[in-house]
This record gives sequence, structure tokens and C-alpha cells, in this order.
Amino acid sequence: MFIYTHFLVGILIQKLFFHLLPPTPLVWILLCVLSFLSHWIVDVFSYITFHPDETYSERFPKDRFKLFVDIMSVPITTFILIYFTFFSQSNFQFFSGFISPECYIFSMISAWFVDVIDWEIIRRLAKRELISKEYYSLGVLHKSINKFREIIFPWLPNWREKKWAFSIDLGITFTLGIVVFLI
Repeated sequence: MFIYTHFLVGILIQKLFFHLLPPTPLVWILLCVLSFLSHWIVDVFSYITFHPDETYSERFPKDRFKLFVDIMSVPITTFILIYFTFFSQSNFQFFSGFISPECYIFSMISAWFVDVIDWEIIRRLAKRELISKEYYSLGVLHKSINKFREIIFPWLPNWREKKWAFSIDLGITFTLGIVVFLI
């Protein structure tokens, strides 16, 4: 799924968490661990959205829709990151709320960090042949996500190459956004 989907799920987990528990250091650690683990659930549902396996550079020039989708994700991700890091706090003070329950940067990064590990670290190491090339296509953690999907959700259809399935991604994002803003 896209970065913004992981961000919204991390924010949702944090909002639910702090409705139930006080923001102690142990709760923050648990929150980050659960946000990290949420990546397994979120990425399972990438199979029902437009989410081709190849990067844009591998698909270009034959697929300009992928370019459109990738470009469109930048302002959405940027808005969510900036708003929920700085402006969502009840009394806004620049950089004052990193420990506040209304600052969501830790849960957002934790929910997205699996992609950082696989696509930014492991893929670069494999490309430079510092580790086995077999990790270039799926990384390390995404292999376990695929196994999880095969075991728990084998009935999900694979629509990753269907351009119309991007509307499902937008629906999921819109729904998550509404829930996050309402809670």
C-alpha cells in the first residue's frame, strides 16, 4: 500500500490507544511495535488495489498511469505527515508536542518502517550486491507479509495489475481519513 495508508493506520492505532491508556513510555513503545506490525495487515490488502510489483522506472514508458498514481501520492502523504505532526495538536506550539498524544510522527514512521527496511535498505544492499540479489524484488519483511497473506487471507483476489483497483485504494484511504478525523 502507499505511505499515506500506513500513516493513517498508525494514526488510527495511536488515537485508539490513547483513548484507553495514558501516554507512558511503555505505552509509546507498545504503540510503535503495534504500528510496525500493522504493516502486515495493511499490505495484505494491497492485493485488492492497484499496486504493481515493479517500480515505475521498470514499467516506464509503457505505464503512465503508475506515474500518475505515484505523483498523486506525494501531496496526500505530505499533507498527512505535516498535518498530523504539527497541526493536529490541541494547542499548537511548533516542535513542542513530540511526546504529546496528539503528535503522530512516531506511530506514522513505525507503521511505514517495514517499507523503509525492505525498499530503502535491503533493496539498495541487494542492488550493490552486498547481500543476495534474491532480496531485491521482495525484500525480507515483505516475504513474510506474503506468507501471512497466503495463510490467513488466501481468498483475496490479486488485482494488483488492474488499474480500476486504484479506486479501491482511494476508498480505503478516504474511509481511513474520515475515521481518523472523527475519532
